[in-house]
Parts: sequence; C-alpha cells; structure tokens
Amino acid sequence: AHGFSSTQGIFVHPMSRVWRDILGVYVPITFEIFDRRPNIANEPNRQVYEVEVRAGMSAKRTIFYQSYNTTGIYTERVQIPFGPGYFSITVSLHTTHGIVY
Repeated sequence: AHGFSSTQGIFVHPMSRVWRDILGVYVPITFEIFDRRPNIANEPNRQVYEVEVRAGMSAKRTIFYQSYNTTGIYTERVQIPFGPGYFSITVSLHTTHGIVY
C-alpha cells in the first residue's frame, strides 16, 4: 500500500496529504525515504536519494530540491513563491539508477 510493497521509494505521510488551508508562504511536508534493497548497507555510493517537490507536475515549478544520504522521516518547510492560490504538491524521489518514484 502506498509504495511500501517496493524495496525503495518515498512515502508522503497522511498529515501532509490532507486538504488544508495554510496561512503564510511555507508549507510543511513530511515524507519518509525507505530502502530495503539487499546489501544496501555495504554500498554507501548507492545511498543517495534526491527529493524534488513541485507545485503541480511542471519541472519549471520546482519549489524544493534536496539530496539525502540516509533513509528516514523528514519534515521540510517548503516555500511557495507563486503567491496565494490552490496548489497540488508533487513529491518525487530520484535514485542513483535514474529511477523516479
């Protein structure tokens, strides 16, 4: 369910997936990076997880980009630079193999 049948990926936590009104320009997003590939602990060069957050799907609307070296739960405050409005936020994970989750 929600990507956990995969050996690696990203999962946006339920508190960040609900419809809500936010006052201000920063949106808190909580997500979990997981990696259950066999023998991954012995391959530190493969433990690079690039997370990208977009306002919608367009690459021109990237609002956050961060590279992580460990799995775990993260909460990031993401700035919405486009002014007030309704936004669908897309969170994706890019792996060292070029796979996008």
